[in-house]
Amino acid sequence: LEVSYIAEKLNFFLTGNFGRPDDLILNRDKGFMMQVSYLLGTSYKLGLNFYSGQNDSRSRNMFGAFGLLGLTERIALLTELDFQNAVTSGLAINQKLSYEAFSGGWFYFNQEWMKLDYGNDLSKTEVYGVGVQLFPRVHFEFNLAWNWKKDYAYSNDFYSYAWIMSHFYL
Repeated sequence: LEVSYIAEKLNFFLTGNFGRPDDLILNRDKGFMMQVSYLLGTSYKLGLNFYSGQNDSRSRNMFGAFGLLGLTERIALLTELDFQNAVTSGLAINQKLSYEAFSGGWFYFNQEWMKLDYGNDLSKTEVYGVGVQLFPRVHFEFNLAWNWKKDYAYSNDFYSYAWIMSHFYL
């Protein structure tokens, strides 16, 4: 269930998360999310988000800030910083730098860094990647990405993986 207020410069969302009422054995989180964002000028959007959820074995809160920054007419940076407070406390940072090479065609670099337990170096993950995102027509999206990831809990080496996504929306 979601309630939102969307205006020209200010957006607000409040969302209820009811877990999986169809399958209670899965013990999914139940809680709520809030997000507020504000458009600065024509090419910068800044926002804050909050999540609070719990299941039978834990509860957690997350708080973060994000920015969608139009650096030039063809270069954009999406950035997010999130803090988690649960049984352990940690931090996650995500960045995506995109370049519009042609109308509807974007090339990008992405970076993710997570350490979900400040006291445990094995909870750290790093991801670096490149990709292309295409919007050939209104309501269609295609995304191809190649990433290099290091999960410190499993290895000190990076491994690579690729994924492709298509999306149609109304």
